[in-house]
Amino acid sequence: MAFGSRRIICSPETESYWQAQSRYSDSTIEVAPALSASKATLQWKRTTPAGTQEDLCSINVHMGIVAGATCVFLDDTQKAAAEVDLKAYMDALAGMQNPGFSSHSIVWHDHRAGEPFYGPADRVTTYATAVGSGPGTRLPDQVACSVTMRTSSRKHWGRVYVPGLGSARFDATYGRFLSSTCDALASTLRDLYSGLEGNTASTTMVVYSTAHQAALTIDEIVCDDVVDIIRRRRAKAVNYRKIIAA
Repeated sequence: MAFGSRRIICSPETESYWQAQSRYSDSTIEVAPALSASKATLQWKRTTPAGTQEDLCSINVHMGIVAGATCVFLDDTQKAAAEVDLKAYMDALAGMQNPGFSSHSIVWHDHRAGEPFYGPADRVTTYATAVGSGPGTRLPDQVACSVTMRTSSRKHWGRVYVPGLGSARFDATYGRFLSSTCDALASTLRDLYSGLEGNTASTTMVVYSTAHQAALTIDEIVCDDVVDIIRRRRAKAVNYRKIIAA
């Protein structure tokens, strides 16, 4: 599917919802009787002080096989093909991440429209070779850069929050991301989109709504210089604490 198309592929039950949403005039709403998609969770581990341990950092990317007015989740062979591109994406990010961050795994979940939750992981691929090699010192783990995937409807854009970027990726004067950082992060996500689209399964990266049962095609990829904070990535294990009696 060409990058920049504006399509909303939804289930029959939510067509009226999407008809009522604010959206671009050239967007289309297409009803798919059996809508589904796959979610790939990309995970990173981080080094911590001796005797401590932290959760994995993760971002989610949704995709499906889009043909006509249908979007369906990937089978195991198609997921294996997609992992080639997902690993290349993690490799590219490693060049911007601090050495304290390294890739860990890719975890897959499928979802069918109308189901309340994702099912259990149906494929887990260990990938521990993309070790951060970016210059600069490590920043607090909750610091992230958001890359936005714009769709037909402003209320339904998608985002990934890239973890582990080193201090050399920031403007030392204003505390913002360098323009070169924004350029690189937007380009790497676009490369992932193009790689998936060009693989043997012709996989399409989408923004997927479980609540409103739709797969939205991506119109633009945007990355700005404002720093984001992801609180769940904040260190939870205390390595040192000073207490002074009153």
